[in-house]
Amino acid sequence: PKKYKNTALNFLTYSIYGINAKKAQLIVDTYQLESLTDLMKLTKEELCLIEGIGEKTADNIITSIHGDKK
Repeated sequence: PKKYKNTALNFLTYSIYGINAKKAQLIVDTYQLESLTDLMKLTKEELCLIEGIGEKTADNIITSIHGDKK
């Protein structure tokens, strides 16, 4: 797999089920993410504002970043 310099883009592309490179790039571009730390600050609500990201995918992203806190 291709490695990106942007750690947020790498994580989204290769670690999240249901996220392809195009969708990952859209998330990174929308919120101008430069690192995994930036990605960790996003909320489920912010992720759901992005076209093509529903609640289930947003949940997958949040859980993958922060673990299952339920």
